[in-house]
Amino acid sequence: MYKIGIDVGGTNTDAVIIDDTKKIVSKTKHLTTDDIVTGVSNVLKTAINQVDLDTSLVTHVMLGTTHCTNAFIERKNLNKVAHFRIGAPSAKAIAPLSDWPKELVLNAAEYIFHVNGGYEFDGRLITQLDEQEIIKILESLKGEVSAISVTGIFSKINPSQELRFKELAGHVLGEAISVSMSHQIGGLGLLERENATAINAALMNIASQMVAGFHDAVSGNGIDANLYVSQNDGSLMSLNQAKNFPVLTISSGPTNSLRGASALSELNDAIVIDVGGTTSDAGILVNSFPRESNKHSYIGGVRTNFRMPDIISIGVGGGTIIDQSNEDLKVGPTSVGYHLTSKALSFGGDTLTLTDIALSQKKMNIRGTSGICPNVDEIAPRVEAIVRRQIEQLIDLLKTDSNDIPLILVGGGASILPDTFKGVSSIISPAHGEVANAFGVAIASVSGESESVVNLNNESREDAIRNITEKARQNAILAGADSNTISVVNVLDNPLAYLPNTTKIKVKVIGDLK
Repeated sequence: MYKIGIDVGGTNTDAVIIDDTKKIVSKTKHLTTDDIVTGVSNVLKTAINQVDLDTSLVTHVMLGTTHCTNAFIERKNLNKVAHFRIGAPSAKAIAPLSDWPKELVLNAAEYIFHVNGGYEFDGRLITQLDEQEIIKILESLKGEVSAISVTGIFSKINPSQELRFKELAGHVLGEAISVSMSHQIGGLGLLERENATAINAALMNIASQMVAGFHDAVSGNGIDANLYVSQNDGSLMSLNQAKNFPVLTISSGPTNSLRGASALSELNDAIVIDVGGTTSDAGILVNSFPRESNKHSYIGGVRTNFRMPDIISIGVGGGTIIDQSNEDLKVGPTSVGYHLTSKALSFGGDTLTLTDIALSQKKMNIRGTSGICPNVDEIAPRVEAIVRRQIEQLIDLLKTDSNDIPLILVGGGASILPDTFKGVSSIISPAHGEVANAFGVAIASVSGESESVVNLNNESREDAIRNITEKARQNAILAGADSNTISVVNVLDNPLAYLPNTTKIKVKVIGDLK
């Protein structure tokens, strides 16, 4: 039996086929297309034909994609969202979505409301939900919006009012209306959870199109298998979950690369740099999983607090443009992206890129290129020094101490980088590293999370952790995990200084696919 992993990046779409032992039996790389269906179909067809695979033996196909990320950043094809905060008459000091860029509000979240309701940190009621007020507002929104987001004060502790709101929205606007509820998406912090929920609502149409395109591309190649989409924590979710929670796919690409790099190099703790055609994405592996960021994350200019890997990206990739227009040589951050084969000098174009430098220096070989660029030898040392400095700064930003640490280089553009860097103990370039992202999604597990604020006067810490762990297990099973393989990977227990004998507990579990 076989599994297929596909990763759609800004420049390339990669695919790998692995057998039951996780051995790569086929791999391929194509330029990304504007149409996700075409790109995915292309790599599937090539990977299958390379080994004349019997498609009836494919059990799972997994997709990692930047589709939702790009749509939100570029403000393209977003849903028109009505956002509701359940919290009046309290929580009025800062208006909902007040930190969103103005053009994004006008494009996606022009309708914003603050209605009565909310709970205390321990689940006690603040104010009853004003259902008549909500129904009146929903009536006025008929034909005006295509998605709704709702965020209640401490709804992570007690989601009852959000769930009732969804029932009312379905009754007034029809069951087809998509409602994103914050207790299913973000962390405890109100403003950041609210932002993540509204982003999720804005991406619902994009997610539906992505899921449908993925399904069509797979079935169009004669494959009848279980389909999954990767999340930004390195785990998988079902197509139905991807349609309902598209915000969780954001930043999944770099995470897949880190997980793939760990497996290919057999290292559990290291820095990983994935060099693509447009950027170099770097992160830290801790016990073979990406270190999660402890900072607020920004998506398209909007601050959120849902789980995100601690990834830093810089504009160094195979398509990075080298500007010689003045005495100060400039390397990046602009890139020719997936137009490399038409715009780079070595392909007959008129733009000098880092790939041209690597080809001229015999650091890589690409069929169909001349590998000869005038005057490149003169500037190559200067370009290398600039790139080395940028990568070393990247390494310093990721490290938490001065000790040297192993560096794993992966990605199709890894050979454009220099051979040595300060701050690393060794550099590993594993076999198949150019498709580490697709391999990472092919071997991914299924995860589940749960978190809550617990008053230890009402239950013991042990009982609280046990109950929250069980909720995390159920979330993993819902996502497609085999219940017999689920294990706990992380338990966070953070006492709250401003609330006596109160702690925030968060549990994460993983399990194998069914």
